[in-house]
Amino acid sequence: MKPNVKKALSIVMAMSLVPTLAACGNSSDTNGASGAMYDAKEQNYVETAYAYEEEYYADEAEMETMPAYDIMEAGATQQSISSNAAEYEKKIIKNADISLECDDAEATYNQILDYVKSIGGYEFTGNMTKNASNVSVRSGVRVSPDKLDALLEYIGECGDVLSQNIYSDDITDSYYDAKIRLENKRKNLDKYYEFLEMAETIDDVIKLQSQIDMITADIEAYEGRLKMWDSLVSESAVNISIRQKVAPIDEVDEIQWNALSFSDMGKLVSNGFKSVVNTIIAILQWIVIAIISISPLLIIVAVVTAIIVVSVKRRKRRNSAIKTEQTETEQAGADEKTE
Repeated sequence: MKPNVKKALSIVMAMSLVPTLAACGNSSDTNGASGAMYDAKEQNYVETAYAYEEEYYADEAEMETMPAYDIMEAGATQQSISSNAAEYEKKIIKNADISLECDDAEATYNQILDYVKSIGGYEFTGNMTKNASNVSVRSGVRVSPDKLDALLEYIGECGDVLSQNIYSDDITDSYYDAKIRLENKRKNLDKYYEFLEMAETIDDVIKLQSQIDMITADIEAYEGRLKMWDSLVSESAVNISIRQKVAPIDEVDEIQWNALSFSDMGKLVSNGFKSVVNTIIAILQWIVIAIISISPLLIIVAVVTAIIVVSVKRRKRRNSAIKTEQTETEQAGADEKTE
């Protein structure tokens, strides 16, 4: 990139305002408003930006290879990082995973946790699972990056290491790229506030305030990203998995005779008989209890049943008498005809 273009990059930041501010100036002239929007110093600033615009865009092919950020920010950031790369402190996120097997998982976990605390670290997540035959522990701890190797070495001495993985991420370029962009955003914000003080119409204020809001949001995003990176760089996360060894099954050399003795057999028979008798007695007792409990209902049922039986018997007697009378009448009629 040409030397004077670098200087122009610091001026082009005002270019996004030129159409808006120029339009505002024309509107003021049309309405007969007195005074210009800029003083002589600001007008000279914008004219200088226009003067560098043509030469700046001559290097457009080179700029296309950069990320799609603000033109002034991209140029300034790339040149700053390239020229000051040797001065930057390395920003590396370093973490690890380790898995081991030991005789007593819970005791080993407590031992490792005590060591982590002794070197200034802490546990941020933990989980322990126990069952009849096994114990497993999963723990996440954070320590200073310069203590990471010592911690992994200590964990390795507490059991048999099944797997270990150390991984790192060099974010130096991204970190300082974001930092420089943040500084440029702040400078842009200051300049927009200067323009806001010179605005003469409500339309100008609204447009400038919109730009200020967007830049403020970008600044907050960069600040949050840098804060997160600082936290990740300052601490190394170690995910620890501890598994307890399963005891081997002992082979039986000789099968022992486990038949019951006659005395044990007699006790079991006696207990079984008593259990059956107790069950029968309990059933009879519950039957008696049930009968006594529903006795009022049984009485009502018995009375209703007796009434129904009596009524049925009376009806049968009446029908029988009627049939007998009819039979006698028919017989008498038949005798009269015979005579």
